[in-house]
Amino acid sequence: MATCYSNSTVPPKALKEFEASQTREPNRFRGLHGAAQGAAQSGEIKKAKSYFARLLEIAGEASARPELVAARRFLAAH
Repeated sequence: MATCYSNSTVPPKALKEFEASQTREPNRFRGLHGAAQGAAQSGEIKKAKSYFARLLEIAGEASARPELVAARRFLAAH
């Protein structure tokens, strides 16, 4: 469900769903990335920074995956 919301114009709902998924399955790449994007699109910069930082911590900062490039870019800008 969270993925459906993340592809729509309802970022706060996506954030809520991705945060719920983190309680069931913590530290999953897609869950962290979705929560970070949902938070960023909802204007919750502090939450977005936290999720993006955790994503980089788990995945490794040297990875060139597009999601991680975007995470580094976001963190550098904020």
